Amino acid sequence: MKLKGYVIYTVLLCESEWHVVRTKCTNCDETGKLDYWSLDTVEAAVKAESCGDCHSYLKVLYQDKDVNVEPVADDLATLFLDSEMEQKGLSRSGINPFLFQVE
Repeated sequence: MKLKGYVIYTVLLCESEWHVVRTKCTNCDETGKLDYWSLDTVEAAVKAESCGDCHSYLKVLYQDKDVNVEPVADDLATLFLDSEMEQKGLSRSGINPFLFQVE
């Protein structure tokens, strides 16, 4: 079932899935300052969605651009994107099991 205007979010650690409104930050629920970043092109299958209000980001996988996207494998394959987001002063809105920060 495909719901228009919604996306499916997946939690990597438990693989839970739920539908979320596409134009709203999943961390703070604000709608005004969402940006999308990629390492490749505008048509990239994996992007980071950042929020200018709470300065968080999460990765978005576009199955319509690549039917073979897989949350765990593609999250691991795009660790450089996490690094780029942190250099922009953004924090990942969820736990990244592949990238632990040293304090």
